[in-house]
Amino acid sequence: MKKIISFLLAGALFIITAAVLNANIEAKLEETADISGKNLNYIGGLDKINQPELLGQIIDEDTVVMLGSSELPYYDEVSHPMIVTNYGHSDFNIMQIGVGHIQSLAHAINVGGLDQYIENRKVVLNLSPQWFSLEGINPDAFSSRFSPRMLEAFIENDNLSAKLKGKILDRCRELFTSYPEGLKLIERYEDQISGKGQNIIDKIRYWLTDTIDGMKAKKDFTYVLPKEKSGTDEFVHFGELDFSQLLKEAEAQGKAECTNNDFYIYDSYFDTYIKPTFAELKNSYSDLSYSVSKEYDDLRLFLEVCNELNLEVMLINVPVNGFWYDYAGFPKERRAEYYQNIRDIADEYNVSLLDLSEHEYTPYFLKDIMHMGWKGWAYIDEGIYEFYKKDLSK
Repeated sequence: MKKIISFLLAGALFIITAAVLNANIEAKLEETADISGKNLNYIGGLDKINQPELLGQIIDEDTVVMLGSSELPYYDEVSHPMIVTNYGHSDFNIMQIGVGHIQSLAHAINVGGLDQYIENRKVVLNLSPQWFSLEGINPDAFSSRFSPRMLEAFIENDNLSAKLKGKILDRCRELFTSYPEGLKLIERYEDQISGKGQNIIDKIRYWLTDTIDGMKAKKDFTYVLPKEKSGTDEFVHFGELDFSQLLKEAEAQGKAECTNNDFYIYDSYFDTYIKPTFAELKNSYSDLSYSVSKEYDDLRLFLEVCNELNLEVMLINVPVNGFWYDYAGFPKERRAEYYQNIRDIADEYNVSLLDLSEHEYTPYFLKDIMHMGWKGWAYIDEGIYEFYKKDLSK
């Protein structure tokens, strides 16, 4: 009896302490979030992905969720959405979610976790050709970018079928080859989906773990939030933007930053990553192909999730840097196969497609060999806005 009483007292003390700490963290988070405002749409980092509830407070009917990877945090272009919207001080915004090594499967989980907050029911997925290597996402890369809190929100989403949740968990298990904590989560959620009961000890343990993890995630996020407002007081009316002028400004900026090579790669990237081994990189991509990949199956899982949630999707078919890929020996025919694969999947799932593949040889479209550049962002800004406006009056 004494042991039970001691256990209950310890539990009550933990709950009180956790509540006080959580309240303090929440207050700090709200304070810094108020300072950041809509600029939260454009802040990158994994800590952001661990905050589905906070992101839900920022996403409104005039915000389109854009999912991607390492191209999103490149903020220095005049045409990047953060700059175009004056750090979110605009009547239209793009919630950017993604960091390097986050691909289709992770975004299937992300969109399922954020579903309840997506008011306009529109989602954009920016596809990087480099995702579509033969094996798809690297297991270690997937594990390092995995968000337990977003998976929890995904599993708790009653709008998703148990069958589809099971397919997502099965694919996660394949990738958790060196992530035992992830395997434990899979087991836990499989029991939950199947309706298998949990004993009281497991329920308490899961509650404690979720509470501690949630507080840690919130605390970590306070460190990456801006401590002061960015941008000016000017309010941007997105529909009044002159996109042809934006393209001219983007080209001018790109031209100024690409002066030491013929591949339209910005100078510091070329000097750091290309120049030291330039000769050896000739034809180094000759054996690569994006035509067959496990990533296509993960992309289909993403689209299945969106379909069950009645989300309208637009895929962005991003080109490679044709100048560089020619030098590196990646055949045009194989590149064309990849672009066509994306078109076929868009048709298969009846989703919108912003097909930018014709811009392989557009100077300053990309800023290096893979990341979106000055003119690329200008095209994407306009494309996402047109997607947002479609059927708006219905």
